[in-house]
Amino acid sequence: MGKRHKQSAVGGRPRENKRGSSVISLKGQDKVAPGAASKWNGLAIHHVDHEATLEERKKALIANVPILSACFQVTVSICHIVLVGVVIANGVPESDLMDGLVPLSFAVDEPIITKGETDTRLFFVESGRVVISKGVRMKKYDNGATSYREEYEYFAQRTANAVAAGDVRCFSMDLAACNVLLASVQMLLRYRFLMREHGVLDNLNVFSALNPKQRGRMLDLTTLKEYADDDFICKQGELDDQYFVIVEVCKSK
Repeated sequence: MGKRHKQSAVGGRPRENKRGSSVISLKGQDKVAPGAASKWNGLAIHHVDHEATLEERKKALIANVPILSACFQVTVSICHIVLVGVVIANGVPESDLMDGLVPLSFAVDEPIITKGETDTRLFFVESGRVVISKGVRMKKYDNGATSYREEYEYFAQRTANAVAAGDVRCFSMDLAACNVLLASVQMLLRYRFLMREHGVLDNLNVFSALNPKQRGRMLDLTTLKEYADDDFICKQGELDDQYFVIVEVCKSK
């Protein structure tokens, strides 16, 4: 018997990749398959026929940036314990957050932040690449918002330079809006920033198998929890999937 040849998919149903996902062509560009490897293409795929509106961009940012989602959970604490876990959004109106986000764009080599500035805005990178340099240390946030892996950098103190390494789109929030909208997570922001600056997770064996980008993602998913005197943080024999890092202990009077 002769070998049977497959018919072309032209004119028929869209061809599929090995995992069964339809392959979508974006306005004549290279074809991409929706999936983990094309995460940032989510907006482009979802809005094949039009550019995402400002409202859609803000909604996507809020949905994918853990610290903005964290605004919805009040975590006022006395003795702070950092837990690695996902924060559930529930509380501050999304419309208020959207109103507080101001869209900005920067061209290649354009400074976003200059060391020594007194600017107090908080920046959330939406897309592009930002290079942050501090003294002899340099960090590269490659595709920071492309995969939402490096969603934000806490720029409360201008002790570093941040320069666009290409076309960058981001949102800023001024200090007054931060004090109102991010009031419930200001302490969380502070400890995430300090843990990132001092490489806390870098020095823990349990996270040694993770690369720097993955450890940064873990920091972006930390939350704060309060424990009063004599409260149990964990009990011997319990099954739990949380990792605790004690960052502040208040002395009993």
